[in-house]
Amino acid sequence: MQPRTFQITFTALFAAVISALTLIPLPFSFLGVPMTLQTFAIAFCGFLVGWKVGLGSVSLYLLLGSFGLPVFSGFQGGFQKLIGPTGGFLYGFLPLVFLCGLAVRFRRPILHWIGGILFGIAGVLLCHFLGVLQLSLINGIPFWSAVAGASLPFLPKDLLSIVAAFALARLLRRRLPFLRQIFKY
Repeated sequence: MQPRTFQITFTALFAAVISALTLIPLPFSFLGVPMTLQTFAIAFCGFLVGWKVGLGSVSLYLLLGSFGLPVFSGFQGGFQKLIGPTGGFLYGFLPLVFLCGLAVRFRRPILHWIGGILFGIAGVLLCHFLGVLQLSLINGIPFWSAVAGASLPFLPKDLLSIVAAFALARLLRRRLPFLRQIFKY
């Protein structure tokens, strides 16, 4: 297969992986809101295949969900999820995957680890900011109340997801060196 064919295939494959990991609730859900591996899947996608294919995968995932396919958390879908109170978190996946994808360009081992984790953390914080901003604007609640209710409880899990996604992607990139040629990190 040609590199372009691989990129198209991986774009669709990772849209499916993101969808699947979003639908699996984690056993430690609390506050009545299910926690999933969605953030892990988004970050893993960026760390493994880079920002171009990562953005394509997340865009395809959001497009499928906006058309009504039940790929969002809780087997939900539809355009109303994107424009609703929690839609900002979904849009926030675009800068998250972009920043994680940029991180794979660091070559020196120490910069690779530090840069990867820091870019991933920046992506998660930006994702949470966009989510909280839309939530507070649509629901008419103070920004900091939205942070306390919709961001802080999930931030530790999301930060751990970044580290785990980075470590797994790094392991796979070392074991599958052909990825570097296909995705042109």
